[in-house]
Amino acid sequence: MAVENHPSERLLSLNDPLLHPLIDAHDDAARRIALETVLVEVAAPTIRKAMASFARAEGGLQPADADDVAATVTLRLVKRLSGCATFEEQAIERLPDYIATQTFNAIHDLLRARFPERMRLKNRIRYVLTHDPRLALWTSPFGVAAGLARDRDSAPHSEITLTPTRAMLDRDRPADAIFAILSHVNGPIRLETLVRKVAELWNVTDTAPRAVAALTIGDDKPSAHDRIEARQTLEILWSEITALRAPQRAALLLNLRDIEGANGIVVFLLANVATFEQIAEALEMTPQQLAEIWSDLPLDDLRIGERLGLKRQQVINLRQAARDRLSRRMFRGPRR
Repeated sequence: MAVENHPSERLLSLNDPLLHPLIDAHDDAARRIALETVLVEVAAPTIRKAMASFARAEGGLQPADADDVAATVTLRLVKRLSGCATFEEQAIERLPDYIATQTFNAIHDLLRARFPERMRLKNRIRYVLTHDPRLALWTSPFGVAAGLARDRDSAPHSEITLTPTRAMLDRDRPADAIFAILSHVNGPIRLETLVRKVAELWNVTDTAPRAVAALTIGDDKPSAHDRIEARQTLEILWSEITALRAPQRAALLLNLRDIEGANGIVVFLLANVATFEQIAEALEMTPQQLAEIWSDLPLDDLRIGERLGLKRQQVINLRQAARDRLSRRMFRGPRR
């Protein structure tokens, strides 16, 4: 009879060796140490390297934006790590590659949200450069370069001076306009320079920087006292949630949202207030069942109703009753 491998052996084979101490951790203390090691020794330098690579190729980020990107990537990584140590489908085969990809994604998310018109223009220019045979787009040691096809792989200019012509100003014929610009400058230029010049010629502006809700961390750094107080509040809140009736817990937790509209349950994991297994237990699920719907959270009331065998309005009523109870217990005196 074949001997079945311990689940952790399978997880170890699927995950990057850098994550093995986290997967092998046998208690919360060891898990916290392993997680901190990954974040400090692997994630932080990889995020900095990825942002530096982006800056060389596409242009730099403001210090505050770089901080937001780093915080966002770290948050996303912690969410993923909470699953990769338990579930095979969340394994990370190459941790540095995963972190770098998440960093580039976070940067682009920030820029799309803050400068939507500029990013739409950039995507439009990229499309033209890669689909018109007269033009070319390539990576150079000085960043992403744009130029005429005959100049491919030449070093780009970083700055140019233009005398606008009618062809350059014709935004309805973008390929011809960009061909006119690149013909005028007599050589390739950095893509960022081209985007900036086209934006000026076509009067493309973002009237005001938009708030990037998904990346907002806050200007003020919380003090140690604030962090302790926040964690204690979460501990009390979690205790009160687990004291709710099972249908109320499900109606509340499965629809719980943070200020960004994302999965609000994550905050209990990040604060080490509840483990994934404890959250599953509160929902009367197995960890595997919770993992299957994790990426879909928060669920809408119809889906929650289907899971509970209830109508949508019944789910709403249960959640409102849960909130009312939590409000009374959290803010109107000690537990009785």
